[in-house]
Amino acid sequence: IIPSIDLSDGQAVQWRQGRDPVLARGDVFELLERFRLYGEVAVIDLDAATGAGSNADLIRELLATGAPIRVGGGIRDLNKPEIG
Repeated sequence: IIPSIDLSDGQAVQWRQGRDPVLARGDVFELLERFRLYGEVAVIDLDAATGAGSNADLIRELLATGAPIRVGGGIRDLNKPEIG
């Protein structure tokens, strides 16, 4: 099991069928702390994936916690990673 945090507009979200918001939570760092107990956490930037923006700054902050994170969403060019 790899827990996942989907991000949109700086919040952890759940979308129904990839487009209809079901819930949003602002406590992304608290979720990361809880989820990391299970190992690696997938963090998906839904805004970047849909071309509606980016949560790159928030993802950088999450990475700085040292938690084991894999990042996805909106990666279009491996030679120019947005998160860096």
